[in-house]
Amino acid sequence: MAIDQALDTSSGIWTEFAILAAIADLEGRAEEARHYRRREREAFAAFEGNRYHIDRQHGQLIAAIAAAAKGDAEARAEVEARLPRLEEKGWKIAAATRRIWTGERDWHALVEGIDSNSALLVLRVLETIVQPAPGEVIAALPAAVREAMDSGDEAAFRQAMEALSPEEQQRVLEAMRYLVEQGESEGEGGEEEG
Repeated sequence: MAIDQALDTSSGIWTEFAILAAIADLEGRAEEARHYRRREREAFAAFEGNRYHIDRQHGQLIAAIAAAAKGDAEARAEVEARLPRLEEKGWKIAAATRRIWTGERDWHALVEGIDSNSALLVLRVLETIVQPAPGEVIAALPAAVREAMDSGDEAAFRQAMEALSPEEQQRVLEAMRYLVEQGESEGEGGEEEG
């Protein structure tokens, strides 16, 4: 593990944390095992390939759970109907999902005792809950930028951007990047339950 960490070979390092947790369990060191499991989840969640896979496989489910957490009763009913099938297929997220709906947001507390894939799905739900909706992002843009975007006038957009401070320009660019990413994730949020 020391070699992997020194070389920053993050791909698969979560497996080593899982092994260390199992060893700590066998030796009766519960707190140390809990620490290694936490690091396992964090390493697994930090790896972009794992995030990409979860988003592709369960993007719509993640969005529905987050919508239900924000009060969407139809989304909640849809998710409630799907949870038993997901649990049967190994996605042990029902308890965490219901706790999220009651307002709990501590990721590590929510995912204690579930596998890394299910834990990452729960994390993506929590991240989605705190993301602003695209409409909120657009509404927060400077008026001249919004108007240029609405009209599709590239020259007006450039002019509006040039009138902004460098910090404001950076915020607009970050907002635009976010909106593009949201559009891409909505377009590829395929759904499989297995």
